[in-house]
Amino acid sequence: MSILSRMAEGIQGLWIRLTGGEPRPGPEEQAAAREAFRTRYRALRLLLSANTRALNLMAEMERAAAGERPLDMAFVRSRCTAVGVAVFRMIRQLNLLADGKYASLFDRHEAIQTRLREVLEQTREHADAPLVVALEAIDRSSAAVVGAKMSQLGEVRNVVKLPVPDGFVATARAQEAFFRENDLGTEIDRLTVAAESDGLDGLFVLSSRIRQAIVAAELPGEVREAIESAYDELCHRLGGEPALAVRSSALDEDTAGVSFAGQYHSVLNVRRGQLLSAYREVIAGMYTAQAIEYRRQRGLRDDSNRMCVGFLTMIDGRSGGVAYTGDPVNPEDRDVRISASLGLPVVVVDGRLPTDTIVVSRDEPRRILEHSVATKEWRHICDPQEGVAREQVPEAERRAPALTAEQALSLTDQAL
Repeated sequence: MSILSRMAEGIQGLWIRLTGGEPRPGPEEQAAAREAFRTRYRALRLLLSANTRALNLMAEMERAAAGERPLDMAFVRSRCTAVGVAVFRMIRQLNLLADGKYASLFDRHEAIQTRLREVLEQTREHADAPLVVALEAIDRSSAAVVGAKMSQLGEVRNVVKLPVPDGFVATARAQEAFFRENDLGTEIDRLTVAAESDGLDGLFVLSSRIRQAIVAAELPGEVREAIESAYDELCHRLGGEPALAVRSSALDEDTAGVSFAGQYHSVLNVRRGQLLSAYREVIAGMYTAQAIEYRRQRGLRDDSNRMCVGFLTMIDGRSGGVAYTGDPVNPEDRDVRISASLGLPVVVVDGRLPTDTIVVSRDEPRRILEHSVATKEWRHICDPQEGVAREQVPEAERRAPALTAEQALSLTDQAL
């Protein structure tokens, strides 16, 4: 409290000078004093906000320790990380207010964080895992190696026996080897510490610099060879060289309480010559501005996640979309809801253009309860040169439904 009191007295003294309590300074001195006041006032507000955040987190941990909620290591790690971030922000603002007088606190904070990591960080190295796994060998038990998304897709393909495009997955071990070969973890830490600000502009600059570093890095020979060999085997099975959809499958993606929906990256209609660059692009998608902020808000460490990458045979679909086996907004509504559009389902996922909406009863006999057809002026298609291109829908097709009634009913059966 004494430090805050002294800061408040200093700000008050500055204000007295500005308002005439002492001989009036010149215009340049007044402008400098006003700017200094604004800077220190903002720093004080940020300090108090970070202090409140840290206290609330510690109180939450105390309540959990008292048995008010299940206490697991994921909870402990996330709250310890969030407290560490809040305290770091307090130290930074305190030094701004005190002209660097308490710089030694940074070293002490880092020593405490290092000790906490030693105690709390569960190793996630995957030294015994293969670099690449064929989709036919994956089920939901593979999530720790290939990520939640691809493990569920393998389950759907190999256990439930629904039609799923063939492909393979570059595992968590592949990303670990990639980062280790280029010391990307150290570079990302350096860029994060050197970030110019915590604001929105600083976040986008940080995101851009990290992603550029990843995209520019060379893949280890073993990772490159594993991906190319897996593609050759896929070509042999299919009897040709298919284009691929290269998709994210992070270990923390689509898990309980964590979504990352729409924050990671996919590259569509990828040919052989672009496989490795598409792989790096999807890995770099771990550090979109949205994903960085999402982890910060939930106290998730950037370096604790791993990005697996799925390589799936590209489907040049006439129509595409999403089917929900229940209303995501109203859990009591258990009807199947389908959103569909012409062409690839890019516009369905990101919500940029209107789509058809079809509601189908869950109860048998299945029946269509609602079928709303949107006017579809644009669609995305596979293009040999551009990968994915946008084209205008011919006038005669714009009011045509993306799915027939029979297709919607068949899709509902598969979804359920």
